Amino acid sequence: MATEGAQDRFEPLHDAHAIEQLVATIQFEQPLSDEAIRAGIGAMASFQSKLKGFHDIRGVGFQFGPGGVIPMAQTQNAPADGHVRFATDEAGVVLRELRLDRQSLVFRTQAYTRWDAIWTEAQTYISEILPVLGEASVSAFALHYIDKFLWTGRPDKCRPGPLFRPGSPYLAPRSLESDDLWHCHSGQFRTASPEAKRLEVVDIDCIDEAMHRPPSTLDTHRVVRISTVITDRFNQPGYKPRKVDCKSAMGVASESFPALHTELKRVFSEILSDEYAVRVGMNANAG
Repeated sequence: MATEGAQDRFEPLHDAHAIEQLVATIQFEQPLSDEAIRAGIGAMASFQSKLKGFHDIRGVGFQFGPGGVIPMAQTQNAPADGHVRFATDEAGVVLRELRLDRQSLVFRTQAYTRWDAIWTEAQTYISEILPVLGEASVSAFALHYIDKFLWTGRPDKCRPGPLFRPGSPYLAPRSLESDDLWHCHSGQFRTASPEAKRLEVVDIDCIDEAMHRPPSTLDTHRVVRISTVITDRFNQPGYKPRKVDCKSAMGVASESFPALHTELKRVFSEILSDEYAVRVGMNANAG
């Protein structure tokens, strides 16, 4: 029988990894036109068999003037400002979501398996939508992971230190001295290439999180949440100009997103201790 002390530890969210969700985002340089939005929504209809749920995104415009704030009338026959398609599990939890709005195309999953499988699925959607968006240009590619570790013991005994690599540049030392909840933020720019400026953002939280337990109870659990986002931006001051139009963007995306994934793995390996890196499959062949 395990002792009480043996239960005072963090466990990854899943058996094979700690990933709660992955978000891949393609950002547009200018808001999409009505024509592009219509074409994109039309292309999304072909995913009905895989993403059965759907809804439109409706925005409300406001005009500021001497009379105060006045809602702007919708243009007749104007399309929705975006569209969402999604798949859920039996409990109604959204497992996969594809979202198109005026500024971005986003694929999100809470059913992570391995990178190769997830990226293959994402490409099937993105490759159908991007080419129909006309003359729109891509301004950035972003990849976002949220990893979560659950504390198994009493909250007052929670000590996250063993989770983290000693001397990690992404963690303020004073955070680990706290016996209460805390947040730590790290952000910096790097040069990804002569054409791409890279923004790297890491947020680490030790928090009490409300979690649903079957069948319908709500419980509070102590967790460490690690959010890692890397964004490559084009046409930044001091960088070589590069026009990435939507008709040819899939080829660039097929190179950029795997490169972002590799970089995210490097960052994550500098956050986790060796023990936990092994537990979540962080090795040379892991995805």
